[in-house]
Amino acid sequence: MVNTITFNLIMFLNVLIVGANETIDRTCLLMTTVKWVDVCHGTITNEMKLKYKDQLTFIGTPFKIMISENAEVGFLVTFYDSYLRNCSSVRVDRNSVAACENKGNYTIKRSMIHCFEFYLFYADELMRTCYDPADSKPRQVPPIRFTALHYAYKPPIEAGQVALDIATKWVLWLIVAGVLWIM
Repeated sequence: MVNTITFNLIMFLNVLIVGANETIDRTCLLMTTVKWVDVCHGTITNEMKLKYKDQLTFIGTPFKIMISENAEVGFLVTFYDSYLRNCSSVRVDRNSVAACENKGNYTIKRSMIHCFEFYLFYADELMRTCYDPADSKPRQVPPIRFTALHYAYKPPIEAGQVALDIATKWVLWLIVAGVLWIM
């Protein structure tokens, strides 16, 4: 529960601090120092959605994980059908330009990427659910020191409707009936 609250708070604060500046900020500088290579891909499962409550994804959202050539650095995760999903390797510069090997360049909007300079359970679980299409076996997860989450699409965040339990509905109906009877 604490992990979910912490993750949601960090994501919210990350969205608030994004300004008009489209260069990579301090927390994402580590992303610009390495070459990222394709590891695996997968989709958001029902369990992951319930556990982490990432409001920027849905159940079934495709994602791809890229790991730094220096495995001690961390992961770059891209969600939805992004330009980065078609790359076998990527280098990102300080101006948010991702150079995809043999496919050209792609500018990443700063508001579409969230960087974490610490261990992130969410990324760890994404890696564990990731699969290799050749053998469909889970991969061994190296230690995570840095994680960048890239969202190619940000859906509108909506407040969920809370279903009232049956007792609450009856109490409300009785109150409304009482008010109408008094009038």
